[in-house]
Amino acid sequence: AGTMSKEEFVISESSGNVFEDLGLANSDCLLKKADLAAALLQELKSRRLNQTQAAELLETTQPKMSLLYNARLRSITYDLLFRWLERVGKEVSFSIHDSESTLYSRGYG
Repeated sequence: AGTMSKEEFVISESSGNVFEDLGLANSDCLLKKADLAAALLQELKSRRLNQTQAAELLETTQPKMSLLYNARLRSITYDLLFRWLERVGKEVSFSIHDSESTLYSRGYG
């Protein structure tokens, strides 16, 4: 009979950013992009749109929607996400600030 080896697992508390937890560069930017994509997908799914229907609504291609629906965001720019969110009636806003005061704030949509 073979012997089973015990594997040790280290469980760590999440930082709240899975990209940071994985040690990826630009983890804050990756999280923001994922948040935008998630908001868009939530809206598309609430409308029960398949990839082809979503592509038509957003004036893009089904292969681009496949990337979005499968969370493959590398080739999807922030600009594109902003435009798509606007097309489904969502307003995108952001602010740039230092630790003490807001330097710039802008809404789109």
